[in-house]
Amino acid sequence: MDAQERVQVLALCRSNKMKKSRDQQKGSVILMALIALTIIGAGAFLYARWIQSLNLQMEKADMRAVGRLIIEQTVNSIENDQTWFLTAKNNVLLNNCLSQADDTVCTPQPMTPTDIWGIPPSATPTAAVWAKAQATAGFNMYGVPCSTFNATSGDDACPFHLDVQTQICPGGPTNCIAKGATATQAASRPDVLVQIKLSFHPARPELFSAVNPDVLNPSPYLRGQRNENAKATC
Repeated sequence: MDAQERVQVLALCRSNKMKKSRDQQKGSVILMALIALTIIGAGAFLYARWIQSLNLQMEKADMRAVGRLIIEQTVNSIENDQTWFLTAKNNVLLNNCLSQADDTVCTPQPMTPTDIWGIPPSATPTAAVWAKAQATAGFNMYGVPCSTFNATSGDDACPFHLDVQTQICPGGPTNCIAKGATATQAASRPDVLVQIKLSFHPARPELFSAVNPDVLNPSPYLRGQRNENAKATC
């Protein structure tokens, strides 16, 4: 092999090495780009999941607050003399006793599902039925009354339900004396035991644990007793 041929071979080898080096560099760049895209994609996925989890926690917290609001609104409607008068007037057993003449002894009654009158938060300032004694009556995630509650399959648009029951004269005829049917008089007698039970049935499984009604539900109490307890605490 003469000198010229050796130069050509060396040049060819050098060219092949440079091409191989360029191919390796190109492969490294592609690999690094793929790794970078994978990291970015994983980061975006984790960020999206974090935002989704955060939104879910906020939604659950809002629902717990709404559950407390519904119970508070119901208690306030029962304790307020004006709305309680409407409640008593529009529920047969309560009205039968309160409409009696003064000092008439009423007949004690068992626990009975009761429509509660009040002022819904989104309504005009006139009293209306706040909590209905109906299986599908409920409240949406804003605490506004709705009518599609479903205790079996749940309903995200109407996940709350209130079962309010009242019992006239739970202590028997001793404290079962009517005192007329005016709003002020209705506040004093007869004794009325109140039981409030909140139910929570959304459709989405991830919301099942948002509200624990057993924690929010008050114990049965005599109407007027909660106000007296509050005064004693002050």
